[in-house]
Amino acid sequence: MPDLQKLHADKERIVSTVKLKGPSFPARISREVGIPPLFVSALLSELLSERRLKLSNMKVGSSPIYLIPGQEKELENFSEFLNHRERQAFNILKDSGVLSDESQEPAIRVALRSIKDFAIPLNVKFGDETKLFWKYFTISDEIARQKLQHELTPNNQKKQEIPETKQEIKKEIPSQLESPMPATIPNPFLVSTQIKETQKEPPQKIPQEKSKEETPTLQNSTENFISKKPQKPKKEFEFPSQIKEYMTAKDIEFIEEIINKKKEFTSKIRIDTLFGKQEYLLIAKEKKKVNEQDLAIAVQKAQSEKMPALFVAPGELDKNAKEYLKEWKNLIKFEKLKL
Repeated sequence: MPDLQKLHADKERIVSTVKLKGPSFPARISREVGIPPLFVSALLSELLSERRLKLSNMKVGSSPIYLIPGQEKELENFSEFLNHRERQAFNILKDSGVLSDESQEPAIRVALRSIKDFAIPLNVKFGDETKLFWKYFTISDEIARQKLQHELTPNNQKKQEIPETKQEIKKEIPSQLESPMPATIPNPFLVSTQIKETQKEPPQKIPQEKSKEETPTLQNSTENFISKKPQKPKKEFEFPSQIKEYMTAKDIEFIEEIINKKKEFTSKIRIDTLFGKQEYLLIAKEKKKVNEQDLAIAVQKAQSEKMPALFVAPGELDKNAKEYLKEWKNLIKFEKLKL
């Protein structure tokens, strides 16, 4: 009996922890409640079968994320654990709200099918066709319907505008021909044809002159825009340049630069070891304190690239981060930046 009471108490502690701190993965829950990981996994399975917890489709490393029904929106906090393409698709969908599947490039289309927690498929009938759209998971059905109508109606509007403009042109011509003419003119038909010819000549000349004048201005503007573009990459943020100098001084080779921001730098690097060259995903952040989540995200990103991670920062590791580093030492290394 005491064992059953303890089991019940441990399950309640897990539920209250997830309710208080939001969605989490087994290793973190184990540390929060002070129960060994093996027992936590067993208790989480029971809570799933009781439907008190639910499981996300995304993972942190190889660990799933557990949450209480109703906490789905908080999964946005784990979007950094997505790989590069999935995170790109996530950001595009979040900004747009609704996306047409056929208008996306193949890599994004594949990624949208992978981020099941965030992308909800919508099969929309349009005439005889059925088109696939993706809805961001926090967008309401009403807003999604409005966005879909806006996406599908422009073609119909354009078709309606064409006959209207033609009708207006037809009405204008007779109104001009019906202008008063001298009564002494013997043949009105000849006069009307002359009027038509004189009316046609100016419109033909005006567009030609405008097109000649407008095209060079457009060319000049594009030339100016193109000439300005190469100047932007010349701007180098201070922190990434410090990282490059620091790594170059240690004879570390840069393979591919991925992120270059003011306080963040990510690149694939190659290091000489006793057993040959070893590739790492270098993740550098200008932080005074590095926490467990920083390292977990780094491991996730590195695994998506199928390589270990090297995390570099000028700050110190906090207590949980040190424990995480010991547990995952084969997959991630930490280097304190000494400037």
